[in-house]
Amino acid sequence: MEIKSVLPQYDNSINNDSELSTLEGLTTARIENLSDGVFSIAMTLLVLDLKLPVDVHLNHLSTVINTLGPQFLSYFLSFIVLGSLWVGHHNQFHWIQVSNRKFLWINIMFLSFISLIPFVTILLRAHEFEPLAIMIYGINILLCLSLLYFNWVYATHKHRLVTASLTKRTIHVIQARILVVIFLYAIGILVSFVEPILSLIIFIIVQVLFIVPARYILNIASHMRE
Repeated sequence: MEIKSVLPQYDNSINNDSELSTLEGLTTARIENLSDGVFSIAMTLLVLDLKLPVDVHLNHLSTVINTLGPQFLSYFLSFIVLGSLWVGHHNQFHWIQVSNRKFLWINIMFLSFISLIPFVTILLRAHEFEPLAIMIYGINILLCLSLLYFNWVYATHKHRLVTASLTKRTIHVIQARILVVIFLYAIGILVSFVEPILSLIIFIIVQVLFIVPARYILNIASHMRE
């Protein structure tokens, strides 16, 4: 029996190499499921790291609260950061309809820095908000935001992966919103070497701005021009 007869036969008229290299038209369900899982684990790890101090008498509640203050500050800051990034990522997928290989890897890189947020939060807390710890924390968030921006730019370029009904105005508004947050985080990182507390205040203000829906910001800006 000839060996060739038992081997699978392929139709050479179909460009299989092209299909394997691009993988255009993949669904986004697996990306969204993976993203939700990574975000939920990262959020859970934040609260699991909250611990009562072992060297403080628990009967002195005020002392316990003062000791736990930095822990809760870093916890709520990071939880809101994760929440804001999840909302931004989730909103993008309202318009993103399909995926491809490059888009998958952009999201994997994005999630790799998301999963580091619990670690940099511990670093921030352990070193009592030292400038270097704040810088490392801010750079990690900055990388998350940059990849979120790149994710949107790649998907919307010539409506590559998004629905055809998405307007250019919406594309540009979302781009500008992320860029403003990136710019403010960069300022916060630079300020950390001069005044660490001010840097944290900037981070908190940025998250408040990120929570506010874009339409409200646009309405305020239009009223100011009038």
